[in-house]
Amino acid sequence: VSILLKQKHGPDYTVQHKVIKKCLIKYFGEKISFVYPNQKNVSQLFHSSNITNTIDYSYNRDIIVECADVLKDSLKEVSFDLNDRFCDENDLRSAWQNVDIPKPFLTFFSRLFNVKENDICNYQTYANQNCQSNVPIPSHFDRNSYVTAAFDNFDHIENSISGLNSTHDTVAVIFQDYNADFDCRKPKVSTTKLHCNARAFTTKLKCQEVLNYTKLSNTVTLPADFAYHNNHQSFSIEQLENDLQKNDFIWYLSRMNISSDDQEIGIRNTNQHFPTWSSFNSAILKDCRPKQIVGFLPILPAPVTEFSTVYTSLCNFKDILNQLNQKQLAVVCDEGVYKLARHITLTNNKEFENIIVLLGNFHMIKVVLSCIGKYLKHSGAETIFIEASLFGVSVTDQVLSGTHYARSVKGFNYLAESLRRLQIKEFFTSERKIKYENLLVSIVLLKESFQEGNLDECSFVVNNFQENCSELLDDFHTFVLSRCEESELFRNAGVIGITKKKESVTAWNLTYHELAAISDVLKTITLSNEENVELDIHHEFTEQTAAKSEDAITSILNFLEDRNINPFTSGSQKLQNLITGELVHPDSTKEILNIFITGTELYDKFKKERIIDKAKPLSALIPRCNLPSFKTIPVTEKSNTEKKKNKKNGGIHRIFALAAERKYPIDKLLTYDLTYDNKLFDDDGMMKKENNKSSLVRELEKVLKNDEYSCTKTENSTCVIIDVMLVMRKIGWKGKNTFVDLAISFCQYVKSKVDVNSTTRIDFIFDSYFPNSLKSSERLRRRQPNCITYSDINEKTALPKEESKFWGSSENKMLLQSFLRQYVENYNYIFEGIEIIFSTTNTEPSSCINSDKDDSFWQSLQRNDVEEADEKIMLHINHAVMNGFRNIYVISSDTDVIILALYYWTIFKTNGLQALWFQAGSSNTIRDIPIHTLACVHGEKLCSVLPAVHHLTGSDYTSKVGTKSSALQGDPEKYLLGFGQDDSEKNFEKYLQAAEQYLVKVYKKNSNCNTFNELRVWSYHHATCDSTENLPPTSATMRLHILRAFYIVNLQTKCLLEKNSPLNVLAFGFKKENDLLIPEIVTILLPPINDLVPSCNCKVCSRKTCCCVAAEIECCSFCFCHRDKTCQNKYNITSIDTLEQET
Repeated sequence: VSILLKQKHGPDYTVQHKVIKKCLIKYFGEKISFVYPNQKNVSQLFHSSNITNTIDYSYNRDIIVECADVLKDSLKEVSFDLNDRFCDENDLRSAWQNVDIPKPFLTFFSRLFNVKENDICNYQTYANQNCQSNVPIPSHFDRNSYVTAAFDNFDHIENSISGLNSTHDTVAVIFQDYNADFDCRKPKVSTTKLHCNARAFTTKLKCQEVLNYTKLSNTVTLPADFAYHNNHQSFSIEQLENDLQKNDFIWYLSRMNISSDDQEIGIRNTNQHFPTWSSFNSAILKDCRPKQIVGFLPILPAPVTEFSTVYTSLCNFKDILNQLNQKQLAVVCDEGVYKLARHITLTNNKEFENIIVLLGNFHMIKVVLSCIGKYLKHSGAETIFIEASLFGVSVTDQVLSGTHYARSVKGFNYLAESLRRLQIKEFFTSERKIKYENLLVSIVLLKESFQEGNLDECSFVVNNFQENCSELLDDFHTFVLSRCEESELFRNAGVIGITKKKESVTAWNLTYHELAAISDVLKTITLSNEENVELDIHHEFTEQTAAKSEDAITSILNFLEDRNINPFTSGSQKLQNLITGELVHPDSTKEILNIFITGTELYDKFKKERIIDKAKPLSALIPRCNLPSFKTIPVTEKSNTEKKKNKKNGGIHRIFALAAERKYPIDKLLTYDLTYDNKLFDDDGMMKKENNKSSLVRELEKVLKNDEYSCTKTENSTCVIIDVMLVMRKIGWKGKNTFVDLAISFCQYVKSKVDVNSTTRIDFIFDSYFPNSLKSSERLRRRQPNCITYSDINEKTALPKEESKFWGSSENKMLLQSFLRQYVENYNYIFEGIEIIFSTTNTEPSSCINSDKDDSFWQSLQRNDVEEADEKIMLHINHAVMNGFRNIYVISSDTDVIILALYYWTIFKTNGLQALWFQAGSSNTIRDIPIHTLACVHGEKLCSVLPAVHHLTGSDYTSKVGTKSSALQGDPEKYLLGFGQDDSEKNFEKYLQAAEQYLVKVYKKNSNCNTFNELRVWSYHHATCDSTENLPPTSATMRLHILRAFYIVNLQTKCLLEKNSPLNVLAFGFKKENDLLIPEIVTILLPPINDLVPSCNCKVCSRKTCCCVAAEIECCSFCFCHRDKTCQNKYNITSIDTLEQET
């Protein structure tokens, strides 16, 4: 301090102790302690004889190096007790907790973080005073070496993901390759001419003042002199790609269960020691990237999402470039900032021509991940992720969209490895294993070497495998192509390095080079730069991580094998959904498999039009090119049908005008539909349904009193009948893991409904699923996309995560019924002392347990011709009544069953049944309906027509017509007696006509019309119908609907007859298509040509090919010939008059 003061004030300046004390306090703070010894000569620090050497030593010593040496020496003396080669963060943390922190470390960190705000302000002030440019470059940077830069948003409240209510600044950093020869020590104070005479602190540097920038336009047009130079260094990556593919294949094999003794290659490895993909490549590949240093620039106190902030940052980078010995400066940023920066640099091309803005790797990877997710959409990948318990439903959407970076990488790698293992297994099954025996021995050696930690041996084995595996890879590639008809479905892919936290990802993307430099310092301190040291500590190298990844792979493989899914077992296959097996449309297949070619062509087109030729502005809207998914129907097929439909519907007014000009009767015209919009069917051809089918039962229940809902106990034996599948849909799946849990809940539910004292019989009613079922169209409507189909259900089978995807498959329901039946049989003690009767199913006859009855007792229940549980319940009620039961309790809330019970009540009562109860409703609406009371109040006449009322107004088999309330008010007893029950030809047409009259009353209350054609005419003339789409359906459409209802009523009202000849279903409004029974729809929408002649398209109408001439009528104003007045039709009135005059 004395020397500095003398240099400043001259050699004759007298240095006083109080001046030195004041300087020390100023520079080191008020907490500095001073010791005042008794002897004055003790305070004399230097002697005149060695003052020069001491000053030189102070100038030349490197405090940072000395500090690192002290820290390094203190760590040498610490024993962490970690003998394993690879340890995870938990091991390291627990080891550190058992160690006393060395005193030098405590001193170091206490000084490191004990920095006063005044000191920072001092630094800010000095930097502002002495910086020769706007932006100060850190002193440890060599201005003659190449520098790159990056900038991004800095959120002070990182846990606020939305960014709301948080402080945003802009942080900028620069990077440079580490140069050991560069002397980055601070210069002598005397050479800097530093002076500290500011009276006030400076709050901002020049580079921290935000410059104004106004975005003038969204349009970005490249200047005329802008030239595209394709002079970047190009190199072939084929060899590199080939080597990486070989490394991936080695890794796949090493992760599988391969040993020298096994005859087969296992796809599961229960004792997985081989590391994950990223750690494997980190171990065998040499990282040639240079070490780099990082320099932090002054923070810009403004959010980076604004144009002014980005413009200021670019100006700062331009200022930095002017201080460097290089021509351009590459600046990296994220996707949001890149958009703004690109707009500014392209709009101000001259100003920032040497600033090269680049998109960061992290955001480019996220774009790639979203592309992979789009590529796999509806392929079955989402179902695998959910059902294998890798991700939840909402997280799976994030994985496929690429928004959840870490899980996307993990999920795609897990899926790729699982499918590759299946491929490899099938490959070695079809090929002779002995052919590649030497290579497989190398894999075994590689696994052993890696487990022992011999990395040199690992590298040697990998190199040897690469040199000798060409034939194996060629054979494998041929095998993969032979299993796919169109092309290779899955390709090798991977991303090195992932993390779980958003803030960590951001920090890594922004400060990778800084971390590399810090890790190099850490290596120096901890001696890890010396030879024969372990790899860096990383959780990817731990056995726990390897085992965790193996568990995920095993979950995927178990899910696929439980459903017999392996797309590589059979011969050549088309592109299809992995889970459902649904084939992808050929046009979509072509687009999906040519995605790389299409993408390259689109990019080349974009570059040529906007950058090279400048035919379009650079900012012009980029046309969307949608990649079709695995279930996409080409737009052309949809659009052609839609255009045809719209064209027809749009020309309806012309049809009415044409009919008027042709003098065609309007009443006759209205007997045709005239539109594609069918009142009974939706746009997909599915029958329109009643929103609440149970409203009919609710209407019937209005006559009951509250006290009549109480199911009174009786001394008579009670038979309980269970609609199994309906009860199963009521049982919640939450908290249950396997189908055993579901079966237990089912049995507990049934037992809770059983009166132990009076119940002596329980009937379990199952559905059957016929191939030509009447409910085919209804099941298609209810079917969920990407249903999960099970091949077997047993006690170990796990429940699917998405319940809806299970119920959409008839095969799943049949397996569940079989499993429940077997479970009740095996654990029959649950219902000890109660007869258990099972109804028929597709594969099993009706049977009984806990009973000593002979086979003849069950003969009437062996009805394989009955499909639905609705009719089977009637069979079992009748069987119980015939065997002496007077009280029956049915657990089923299906409207069809309750309506049939009311219809059959007279028969049951005659045979001795006294009380018939139905448990209906769900949740808060559960109630016991007394069928015996309800039937008595409504009377036998109404009950006999209820099946007809139900199916004519909308059921599982028919479309909705009117409402259930209006159906009961439409006097059904008058019109529907005998409907569907009498199928004689004599009365058949009479029943159809009466049913149409009834439906007219339901459709339009108090109408005097007898047919729907009459109702259409009345509505056209008198009702407020703005278009034909709002008119009632035609009689032709309603006839098919009535025929369908007739068939169903006939089927259900005769189900108790053992010898019943069913009607021909194809004659009653159904047709067979693709082995499915579907409802028939009227296809003749317009009058035939010979009835209503359309307008012609002729120019002169001189030939008989003209439709007007052929029909011997004159052309109308809608004909094409009237446009140019060139018509020569001889039947025109003007032509006839001319001909008569000439004659």
